[in-house]
Order: sequence, then C-alpha cells, then structure tokens
Amino acid sequence: MQWLQKHSQWLGTLILYTAGFLLFIEWLRPLEDISTTTQVQVFIVFAAFCFVLSFFQLPFIISFVLKLSGMLFILHLMFFKDVPLFSFDWIEYVLLDSWENILAISSGQWWDMTSIFRSLLFFVLLWLMSYLMYYWVIQIHRLFSFFLVTLLYLGVVDTFTLYDASEAIVRAFLIGLLAVGLLFMVRLRHKEGAFFKTSTFMKRAVLPLVLLILFSGAVGYAAPKAAPQWPDPVPFLQGAASDVTGNTVKRVGYGDNDSRLGGPFIGDQGPVFQAIGDEFSYWRVESKDYYTGKGWETSIDSPLHMTAQDQVDLQLIEPSVETTSETVEIVMDESAAFPHLVYPSGLREVETASYTDLLINRFTGKIFPSRDDQQNILNRYTLTYDAPNFQREQLEQVPVGGSDAQPIYTQLPDNLPQRVYDLAEQITVGTTNRFEQAKAIEQYFSDNGFEYNTKDVAVPSAEQDYVDQFLFETQKGYCDNFSTSMVVLMRTLDIPTRWVKGFTQGTYHDTTDDGRLVYEITNENAHSWVEVYFPGSGWVPFEPTRGFSGPQLFEEERRAAEAFQPAQEEEASTHEEEEQDSEVQEESAEDEESASAASGPSIPWGSVLSVLAWVSGILGAIFLVTVWVTRRKWFIKYIVWKYKKRDDDAAFQDAFDRLLRVLHNTGLVRKHGQTLRSYAKEVDESLGNEDMGRLTTMYERTLYYAKESSPKEQWKEGVDLWENLIRRILA
Repeated sequence: MQWLQKHSQWLGTLILYTAGFLLFIEWLRPLEDISTTTQVQVFIVFAAFCFVLSFFQLPFIISFVLKLSGMLFILHLMFFKDVPLFSFDWIEYVLLDSWENILAISSGQWWDMTSIFRSLLFFVLLWLMSYLMYYWVIQIHRLFSFFLVTLLYLGVVDTFTLYDASEAIVRAFLIGLLAVGLLFMVRLRHKEGAFFKTSTFMKRAVLPLVLLILFSGAVGYAAPKAAPQWPDPVPFLQGAASDVTGNTVKRVGYGDNDSRLGGPFIGDQGPVFQAIGDEFSYWRVESKDYYTGKGWETSIDSPLHMTAQDQVDLQLIEPSVETTSETVEIVMDESAAFPHLVYPSGLREVETASYTDLLINRFTGKIFPSRDDQQNILNRYTLTYDAPNFQREQLEQVPVGGSDAQPIYTQLPDNLPQRVYDLAEQITVGTTNRFEQAKAIEQYFSDNGFEYNTKDVAVPSAEQDYVDQFLFETQKGYCDNFSTSMVVLMRTLDIPTRWVKGFTQGTYHDTTDDGRLVYEITNENAHSWVEVYFPGSGWVPFEPTRGFSGPQLFEEERRAAEAFQPAQEEEASTHEEEEQDSEVQEESAEDEESASAASGPSIPWGSVLSVLAWVSGILGAIFLVTVWVTRRKWFIKYIVWKYKKRDDDAAFQDAFDRLLRVLHNTGLVRKHGQTLRSYAKEVDESLGNEDMGRLTTMYERTLYYAKESSPKEQWKEGVDLWENLIRRILA
C-alpha cells in the first residue's frame, strides 16, 4: 500500500499512456488486410519501443540514437538479413535509395517509391506518433479526439475492406472510455491542486470507473441487437470511394471480366486502334448471355471453330436483309494490340499481310487470329463487311412478346424484383409489335431523366440487383447500366436479347490522300449496347445509353439522311409542341365545360352570369386562337426557359439531346455513321454560322473529358450558343 501511495502518480500516467498506445495499435492491425504490408508485427514492436522511450523522457540525444538504431536494426532484419549487421554497406545502400526516392517524389512520381523507402517513412511516422501521443496524453491531457477518430477509422475499414473490425471496435471503445474517464479525473485533481497522493483516489474513482466500463461493455455485448433501420449506404459510398481495396474504381477500357458491374471508372485517352474507310459504325468484340444480377457471364463454353479468312459468317444478319458492301482497314496501336479482332456487324472477310487462321466462338462472336496453333496478334488487317439496311416495315411485322425458341437469351435471375417486370409492362403499354417495344424501352431512359455519369456511380450490395438499383434508386450511370437495364427489361417480356460490348465508332482524326476517313478509337470509346433478335432479320442493335448515337440507322432514317435538305419551316409541330398544344386544348376544354355549366338553362339570358359566360367564352376563343397562331413562339420560350434555369451536371447533356431531336424533326437529319462534328459542320452550313460546331466541341469535352471540363462550366459557356440554335431552327 505504501508503494502504491508513493508511485500512484507515475502508475496513473503509465495507465493513461498505455491506453493511448493500445488505441494507436488498432490503427496498425488492419494493414495486412487493406494494404500490401505483410510484417505488421514488426511495426508494432518498433512503435512499442518508441512509446517506451518517450514515456521515460530520456535526454533527446540518447532517445534519438536509440530510436534510430532500432529503426536501422529492424530495416536490416527485413531487407538485409544476409548482409553482416556491422558491415555498414547496407546503410550506404539505404542512403542512396532514399535519395533516389526523394528525387522521384519531388518530380511527382510517388508510385516509384521502393519498399525500403516506404518502410523507412512508416518507421519515421511511428517515431513521430510516440511524441504526439505523449504530448496529447501526458502534457495536455487530451485524448478524446484521437479516440473518436480511431472509432471512425475502424468503422470505415470494417465497412469498405476485408478487415473485420468487430472486436477491434469493442476493444477501442473500452480502452477509450477508460482513458477519457481517467483523464477527466486527472484534470479534476489538477484543478483542485492535488495529484494521485493516496490509494483512496484509486479505490473510489479509478476502480469504480473500470468496473462500470467493463459491466457496460459486457451488457452491450450480450444484449439483443435490433436489425438495421436505415437503407445500407455502402453501395453509394463505394461508388465514390478511392481504389484503396483495388476493386472499386476501374479504369475505362475493354476488359473480359464483366461479372461484377458498377462503380466509377477513371478516364483513359490511350489509343487502341485507327479505322480507315468511308463509313463507320460500332466495333463489335463479343456478346454475353447470362445475367447474374450483378453482371454478365457466358453460359456456354462453346468450342472455337477454325474458319478461312474469306468465309466469315457470324450469323448476325439474315440473308433477306438488304446490305451494302463496305471495306475498312484496322491499324492497332502497339501498346494496345488485342488477341482478338474488332469488327463491324456483318463481317464477311478478313485480309492480312500473311495468311492466318481465324478461330471463332460462334456463341459470343469473339474472333481470335491463329497461326500454327499459336496465338497470332494482328497489328493491321482489312475487314470486308455487309452493312445491314434493316427495313422498319419488316421489323414491325414481328408481333409483341416472345414467340422465339431461344431460352438462353431470355434468362433472368430468379430473384429479379417484380417491379422490374412491372416497369417493362408499363413502358411498352400500347405497343403493337416487337420493334415498338424495343424503341419504347430504348427511349425510356432519355425521356425520364436518367443521367450519364462515370464518377458518382453506385455499386450494388450483396442483396441488391444491379438493374433494379439503377432503374429505381440511382438513375445515373454509364453504358453498362443503360445497356444491361434494356436487356433485362426486354427479357422480362420474353424477347430474346443479348448484351454486346466493344467500341463506339471513335472520333475523326484525319483524311487520307485518296479521300478515306481516319478515325481514332481510344480506351474511352469502350462501350456496351444491346442486340434484339427479330425473326427474318437477325440480331438488330439498339442504343439506350444517353448521349450516344447508336450503331444502326433503320432504312427510313437512312433515306431521310440521304435526302438531306436545309432546314425549312414546317407546318407540323414537333412532338413536344403537340404535347403542349394537347395540354392547352385540354385546359380550354375544361374552361368550356365550366363555362357551359355556368350558363345552365336555369339562368336567364339577360342575367349578369349569362353575360359573364358569353364574355368568358369569347375571351377563351380569342386566347385559343392566339395560342394556336403563336404556338411556335411560346414553345421556343418554354424550351429556352426550361433548360436555361438548370445548373446541374446533366443540364448540358439533356439540352444537347433536345437540340438533336429538334434538328431531326425539322429536316436536318444525321446520316448513318456520321460523327457529331461532321454533322455539326452540315448544320452550320445550313444555318450560315458556326454555332453548332462550337457547341458540339463543348459537348464532347463534357462527354469524353469530364475530369478536365466540368459539365456545369461548359453549360454556362454554351447556353447562349444553344439558345441561338434553338431559336434559329424553330423560327
């Protein structure tokens, strides 16, 4: 008891400092699960060594030498155990390595740090933390902030990584409460001018505090727990989380694994290949059939069939479909050569500098060049293909629903939510054939405010369906979200549909001496779309993703594009005008009904109410005539007002989509395979200005270079151009 009275102050300080050290250790335990660190115990030992030296407050020189010696000794054990400890050759190597790493960091190349230097930096961090912990706990008696941050840190790593922090949170909670309680008592005793002088304080204050914390912890651990009351926010937070775990943020580009879709991706403008020809469409690589609820897989392990270069037939298009023969040359970038081919729909022949066999997976459509039974990566090849001209009249002859015997392409998970089925029925109500069903679902996303977004994209939880989450909760995503959702919606109607991936047509790069166009395709052009089966026509592509033109124009659209004429004023209203006129007519009809009700037979013609009814009717008629005569003017004002007041990220995309529809409805039809820039040039020639070209350049920045160009800022800069175009086109 006398020893306790004599050393009570020292013992209390030791308990507090030990509690702070144990809290700090909880930061180190998860490192093996959330990083590539495999020797966490070594760092814990060094941290304990530094904490002990800091606690005893040795002279600075002695403490510095001991900590530096301990750090070098552990580095030797970790990286130079085969080198004699006192040869000091390894120390020279560490110094040179540190200098090279410092130079790399100064030039911004953080990823080039070596393992030795990273370990050295971490040891220095532990060294500094021992000083900070002594200062927080012993000098200023403050530990609550560190305790709170520790709990938050453990919660985050438990939620977003493989580390199970259940026990760690309990330990940190008990240790933190004990330390905070003791610090409060210490500050109270200091305020009263006394310290831990007798064992009475330990018995009456510290012991009850420890017992209370242990009892509360035991009750909390054993008590029944209620189920979560709020929706799980993890999928939404994972969409914006950094790639700490290595599997959340993806880099855009073509990949083979589509089993887990969702989450944001990082833009990549690295070149993949160039296409040289006269006309371009989407570049196909493969299709997938089995939807798991989280992504796509291939259900059939189809063998590869060897095919001659001039006898390629992927059976995508039926023989009855009218086609146009086209030729295109593919030049792969050296850094992105694929073991498979990229090709347009209707591929018929592959020409190479030297003969090569083609191994085709007829189920997925993936084509692998081969020579002497070995993989043969082609850097340059020429494709001859039959571009299909699908007849809308023929497609509309296929009735609604699914009467085709292709169960593989109508597969859906058993646990797909019923509301997905209900939505598909709601979208296609009133349709009379399969083509109308497909177009209704394709257009649904643009008409209902779905947003194209590559950054703020959620990841579905274990219980969530990828499509259900996109359709009913987030309504924002990129091509995988849109295309997968359309496939699933079509399949709920028992219509054979499959998911296709490859690249968009790319962007115009140059023109050759013989007049052929050169298009460049980068990783950012990686894309997915939809193919729907139509008996008698084959697999017809559809494009549900907002902001993308799609791989296919149907025959009547092609004829309209070929008969392109400058915009002229038309008597027919656009679809939006018809809707507005319909609303006006409905309102006037209600006014007339109310007027007729007010002028019932019980009221004499000479009464005041009768006069008011007649005046209202005349004014109403004048109003309707005025609205009808000036309907285009009011419609222009409505459209301009609707979009100019918006300042969200999707405003530019929605406004540009509306502009394209207005151009199409007024006769400025976009040709098949025509890029936005080429189309903008024709629009400018028709209108006699350069507004469309400038606006298209801004739009492409937001679509392909969103990281460098904010959609909001681009919309602020381009809103006047957009308004001028709308007013000029509809005038």
